[in-house]
Amino acid sequence: MRLTGALLTLLGLAAALGGVLPQAPTTPNADLIYASYGPFWHRTIDALALRDIFHSAWFSALLALFALHLVLCTAARTPRVLKAVLRPVPPSDERLHDLDLAAESSLTPNEMDGAIRRALRARHFRVREVGRWLVADRRRWSRLGADLVHASILVILVGAFFGVYQVEGYFAANEAELGKTIPFRLPSAGGTFSVRVDGFGAELYPGTPSAKDYWTRFSVIENGTLAASLETRVNRPATYRGISFYQTTYGDDLDAARVVLSVIDRSAGGVVGSVPLRVGQTAALPAADFEVKLVRFFTHLRRTETGSLVNAPWPGAANPAALIDVRPLSGGPGFQVVAFPNVSPHDDLQLAYSLFLSAYEVPKAVGIRYARNPGYPVVWAGLVSMVVGLVAAFYLPARRLWILVESRNGRTGVSMSVESTRSAAFDAPWVQSVRRTIESEVTGGR
Repeated sequence: MRLTGALLTLLGLAAALGGVLPQAPTTPNADLIYASYGPFWHRTIDALALRDIFHSAWFSALLALFALHLVLCTAARTPRVLKAVLRPVPPSDERLHDLDLAAESSLTPNEMDGAIRRALRARHFRVREVGRWLVADRRRWSRLGADLVHASILVILVGAFFGVYQVEGYFAANEAELGKTIPFRLPSAGGTFSVRVDGFGAELYPGTPSAKDYWTRFSVIENGTLAASLETRVNRPATYRGISFYQTTYGDDLDAARVVLSVIDRSAGGVVGSVPLRVGQTAALPAADFEVKLVRFFTHLRRTETGSLVNAPWPGAANPAALIDVRPLSGGPGFQVVAFPNVSPHDDLQLAYSLFLSAYEVPKAVGIRYARNPGYPVVWAGLVSMVVGLVAAFYLPARRLWILVESRNGRTGVSMSVESTRSAAFDAPWVQSVRRTIESEVTGGR
């Protein structure tokens, strides 16, 4: 028990640490976060493999040691429990209690035996004979509840091991990328296939940009031919070859935004040039002495209290804007401005030109998460069996009564011994209730 508690404590601490520390496989820019802790803690995290705890060698060793401990404990305990269930050993004389039934002098041993059997069966006990004893069992198999819990933990660990063969990831497609294909290769026998995004759409809440429901239709291409046509919706994933496709996001693909940026000569008062830009693209403006780069586009620009620019969709009119890097062609220092659909004077920058958006286009995009974990069914089977074992161990105690009916100096005497995985005291309420039932049956059988 001490070793079990120690191993569970270590595993719990490791799991808690993995929940607190950013884990590299799932946390973007995890290395930058570790570096921000300082050189000492950065080296410590690397040395102890804390950046990916749940795939580290020491965590796997803890799991293996815990599994071995469970196997040894279960192997030592289960045969004893099975023996107690299938081949019970009669109690010693010290554990016997005389029932002192009122009718013990008026019934023969055979009549008393029959009355007791009827009383026990009325209380849902299974009655059988072991030598000269009557043995009454109720929920005898619940003695194995603890063993079932141990076995369930092992099943869950096996399911987690099968997770090594999992497939998971994420892909997105915008309106300009319809027809794109995503290849899949299953790690176990299963071959390869591709998914082609055919279309997607959404139903919006009235008067808001928020999606009420959205869906994606795609085709599965296998060996160059159409193998299946699938549709996934919110909370209704589609499945092919064991891989489930989950609808996760729908909205504007700001990274694929396109704008037309125009320049007004403030002294002349007219447009001197325009240039189309994509996010991340740099171009020189006609008739101007600088080049521009579209850093980011916002459909609903909002400035936080700290001065940061964020895209925060809300009900109502959009507030489109583009964050522009401006760099003079003469080689001077660059700066950033925000361009709107209306003319932006940029008085604080004292520019000879004003920038504004003469046009913009933001495609809609959909995001799909996919996952296939062969360990899931095994883990779920382990969880179900664990619940059964816990219920049996805590709420369905096994109960056994040993009853000896014998002739004593011309009278019929009855003795009883009690066994239970919970309260085995002779004065326990359930024992006294059974005794009253026997008394009633014996009295009525006189």
